[in-house]
Amino acid sequence: GWRDWLRPAALKMFVGITDDSPGTNAGGTNQRCTTASGLTNDQMGAQAFDQALRSLDPAQFGAYDAQDPDANRNYRWYSIVGLTSKAAPDERVAYQPAEPIVTTVCTGANAGSTDDDGQSAGQGYQYLSQMTGGLRYSSCLNDDFDAIFNAIAQGVVEGAKLNCDFNIPQVNGEINFDNVRVNYLEGGADAGMPHSLVRVPSATDCNADNQYYLGTQYDGGTGGDAGGAAYNHVFLCSDACTAVQADPKAQMQIDFGCLGQ
Repeated sequence: GWRDWLRPAALKMFVGITDDSPGTNAGGTNQRCTTASGLTNDQMGAQAFDQALRSLDPAQFGAYDAQDPDANRNYRWYSIVGLTSKAAPDERVAYQPAEPIVTTVCTGANAGSTDDDGQSAGQGYQYLSQMTGGLRYSSCLNDDFDAIFNAIAQGVVEGAKLNCDFNIPQVNGEINFDNVRVNYLEGGADAGMPHSLVRVPSATDCNADNQYYLGTQYDGGTGGDAGGAAYNHVFLCSDACTAVQADPKAQMQIDFGCLGQ
């Protein structure tokens, strides 16, 4: 159900919070999934999840390539699991993707009780974080998750890319699609280097890095120009999308004209 809230071009972020390990069983006991398979608590389990997710929806999560599994991936997995935290004074510093898998289980701050202890170091989740470039953090530090959430937020900012499709606004009156103007501001609005993109009829007509086309997405197309065409999205052509997403300060400027203007 939540797939309709996702944008294909957007980098997806998962945050798994658990003190246990992944697992499946056919009987469905222990609240485990009965339909998935191979989600074991190890590197192979992480690889199985990665392949299953990306095969389920390649447009959203990146098409899976068995020859190069790391190519095309469009998501990150952050793990807040029952692993032991780093030694003081770095106990609230997240584990980076390049750091080794932690196999020891954390102990909570509630002395004399196991209520806030971890059940498993969650190696399967950790491998998934390593694979996708996500961070790992101890679930036993549950009195303060600020450090990991701030790190995730920073990762979202650093991983964000400019959109390559834009909603056409619904207005009182019809938009004159012949008067749509799309400009790419190279280096941002302060750089003073706008590039006007050229409209082409459709995606199949794209053949350069300065083109866009109008189209519809989902079922929300409204309005129309004098010729009766209805659109609700501006799409950058593939090469144009690649060009603007390679510019970390890129901005887009889209002007819409109404009928009679």
